[in-house]
Amino acid sequence: MSNTWRCCACDHRPALSEQALSPGLPTRECVACNGHWVRLDDHREWINSGAPLADPPELAEHWLPEADSPARACPACQRLMERLRTGGQPDIRIDRCVHCHAVWLDGGEWAALQFQQARLDDVLSDMWQRQLREAEAQERRDAQVRQRHGAECIDEVQRIRRWLQQQAEPGLVLKLIRNGW
Repeated sequence: MSNTWRCCACDHRPALSEQALSPGLPTRECVACNGHWVRLDDHREWINSGAPLADPPELAEHWLPEADSPARACPACQRLMERLRTGGQPDIRIDRCVHCHAVWLDGGEWAALQFQQARLDDVLSDMWQRQLREAEAQERRDAQVRQRHGAECIDEVQRIRRWLQQQAEPGLVLKLIRNGW
């Protein structure tokens, strides 16, 4: 790991110390905020080594950082890190430094990833992030339609849609409905 380390961006600003997030997975840790800087190459090597994944922990809400906390500066290069959602429950934000190919995991985020049984490479992928954005957009559209037409109407439409999908010839059934059969 680089010797040009700066302090953590937390309020206490302590120096980062070399630690292991899990056996065989080296990190730099902030003892004040329990955050971890993890190189993605180290994480991939750890995964490829066949390191046993721990059972998902019980998740305590007090472990988790606030979802709306601001982006932070990378402790290695001081560039602003991008914040990426995991989309699981709880929906945490992982800070990624594109320049250093590393992530910052706030205290509790590693446990949340294990709880979600999510892998860093998956969560950080463009495809994963695009699916999250599309799901979020769909939820907004659904909320607008429900507000405009009412929840009872939309629930009935969804029930009909599920029934229609079970039919042998759904196109023919729709044609019959449209033509006033």
